Amino acid sequence: MGIDKNYVIRISEDAAIQLILNALEAHSVFHPGKKKAQTCLETYGLLWGHEIRHSMNKIIYSIELISIDTSANRTGNSVDPNDSSLKLKRNLMTAFWPYYEFLGDVHTHPYNKNYSYVVGKKYYNYSPDDFKRLENHSPYWEEHNYRVGLVLTIARMDRAGPKEHYYKQENMIEFTLDKYRLWLKGYVLYEENEDGETKKVLKVTDHNAGNVFLDCPSLVGLKPII
Repeated sequence: MGIDKNYVIRISEDAAIQLILNALEAHSVFHPGKKKAQTCLETYGLLWGHEIRHSMNKIIYSIELISIDTSANRTGNSVDPNDSSLKLKRNLMTAFWPYYEFLGDVHTHPYNKNYSYVVGKKYYNYSPDDFKRLENHSPYWEEHNYRVGLVLTIARMDRAGPKEHYYKQENMIEFTLDKYRLWLKGYVLYEENEDGETKKVLKVTDHNAGNVFLDCPSLVGLKPII
């Protein structure tokens, strides 16, 4: 696998619902804390689905389920998953639901700040620490065959907005739900030769990767019924 390939990250409606509901709960509902109840917490989940080799140069990652890690240590600006959760869930999925592969993970960037603040700082992108978490732990993620990373960023608005959902770029969808503006962005891990050597290392596609397309049909066309 390499950067010369084209990737499609396709997210099912069920997976999108699981992610959005859990992310907004962590963002807006008070959770017990060590000193006081907190809102605006990051959250973390695992992605399950299929890898489809569509052609020589195109790979489709079809995300069917998202399992939120209730054991992750969450704060307002970080989330630390428990490695035991991934091992447990992979063993159970392999034994009982082997038609779903582990594909990667998703985490959130929650903000009480407004839309302009998030856009101005481009906080809908992976942070430098997000890249380090994946690239500095290459053997661990290679062992688990990690392929896809998602980040969902949330900003609160003063009032519900009428802005249409749209592709801000190939690998990101911007959308509005009630008084929340959200950005869902996808990244892919790929192998690359290190400094011209034969040794392979895992790298993450960059923010504006033109060869990564995030496909979520149910989200782009989502509108309130009432």
